[in-house]
Amino acid sequence: MSSGVATDVMSAHTWDHFEPVGMHYPVEDRAAAYENRAAPKKQPVPEVLTDRVSTCMMISPKYIGMSLGELMYFPLRARGEPLRFLLHYAGLSYTMRTVQMSEWAELKPTTPAGGLPVFTPLDEEPMAESPDIAKYIASCADAELDLVPTDGSAEAMYEACNGGALHALCPITNFFPADDATQKLPAAVAEVVKALKAMESQKKGAFFNGAKPHYGEFVLLNCVDMLKLNDADAFASLGPAWEAWYTAMCSLPRMAEYLKSRPKAMSGSVGMPTSRIATMKLEEP
Repeated sequence: MSSGVATDVMSAHTWDHFEPVGMHYPVEDRAAAYENRAAPKKQPVPEVLTDRVSTCMMISPKYIGMSLGELMYFPLRARGEPLRFLLHYAGLSYTMRTVQMSEWAELKPTTPAGGLPVFTPLDEEPMAESPDIAKYIASCADAELDLVPTDGSAEAMYEACNGGALHALCPITNFFPADDATQKLPAAVAEVVKALKAMESQKKGAFFNGAKPHYGEFVLLNCVDMLKLNDADAFASLGPAWEAWYTAMCSLPRMAEYLKSRPKAMSGSVGMPTSRIATMKLEEP
């Protein structure tokens, strides 16, 4: 924390537009506009972006521009997290609406499929399936990023990682009560490691898409990230090739900034209240 920034200021989170030191893009808090009230005065800027608690924020990873659309999701690192990864890597401005469980019962009937995430592109109908949302975001990115290969490998990877064994650690980490999750953890970790080892031969270079990742690799990143979060020795089991891929993914443009800025375990801003990520020190704050 920067010297001279008081704790009560840090907890207020009343910035309407700020650019944290060490981050290369601005974040604009649009909560005031959505609630038809005057924008609050800017407060001193912390060195690192603190937990985002505003219900609705305009985020511009690369440069300030028109929002691609609004992403609605719970404060979890589950199906919405790969979409945030993609948006940041692609440098696409978007609006993030964080939905608390206390408002979900009222909001649920208004969503297309009665679930989240939901992405609503500007002036278009809302999209309800995360693989479709991911492909849409990837298609809006600069062509040079090559996020959508023609062989269908990105679609196949996204579908494989969006459920089944590879996805198992997401609910265990974010949803289940910590005691219950801890009991389920060893079997889930073993299944994820087994599934990842079976995929290793599909790599075509530094990434599964060759020199650059395709959009399916961002949902895979969340699966590996959940494994690393729950098992400190994960790469000892997976091997150096997986560690190199994970490091390369986390080092992509704007990814390091996002990973550093997102709410951390035990912060009170991620995970269900009794979950592992909400109640256990799974990572450094």
